[in-house]
Amino acid sequence: MIALAVILLIVGLLALLCSLMVPLLIIGFWVFLLLFCVWSFIFWIWMLIDCIKNESIIGNEKVAWVLAIALTHWVGALVYFFAGRRRSVRLCSV
Repeated sequence: MIALAVILLIVGLLALLCSLMVPLLIIGFWVFLLLFCVWSFIFWIWMLIDCIKNESIIGNEKVAWVLAIALTHWVGALVYFFAGRRRSVRLCSV
């Protein structure tokens, strides 16, 4: 009888713990989503400004990069970070 009571107590505590964890997981997901959105917006603005100020990109190429970054948001900013920004970094380090 005592073993059954202990098992029921443990199961009850686990159920209570799980019921408390679900709201925390939901809140954690929304906090993560909010932080990701804020980070991507800051990164997007940073890459847009960097593209506009980058003197090694001229003419139609700059217009294409600005449009790509502006219209595709963080995806375009990420592509620019790895593909288009390298030239400006290399020129500054020489």
